[in-house]
Amino acid sequence: MPVVQFAIIIDGTQDISGVEQESICVRSVDADLQPKEEFLGIYQVSSTTGQNIAKMACDVMTRLQLPLSQLRGQTYDGAANMAGRLQGVQAILRKEQPLAVYCHCGPHCVNLITQAACAPQAATSKRCNGSGP
Repeated sequence: MPVVQFAIIIDGTQDISGVEQESICVRSVDADLQPKEEFLGIYQVSSTTGQNIAKMACDVMTRLQLPLSQLRGQTYDGAANMAGRLQGVQAILRKEQPLAVYCHCGPHCVNLITQAACAPQAATSKRCNGSGP
């Protein structure tokens, strides 16, 4: 199969022992222009700096023979180490591949909205008993 243009999706979390792990997926379209998304794996990182995560992403792409020259999109959360315009993963990869456009991950936006919607419940009950602002 020839290498096609693709986008990467990276999201990180700590496992139960506190070790930071990043999941990576690749998104592309097939010959019929149907979107395809492949989970590439979970990779442990020693630190969560933009530089370190970008290095890990490049290493994964190299090992899987996905040339950086074909990278066209990047999707991450809005954290500074991922989305930062100077030292974030997106900025570091765009220096190497200017065509790799960054887009904030839609599901992360939904998660943030859900968290914000649920958080006021504690404040609402506090206000109801007359002790709130």
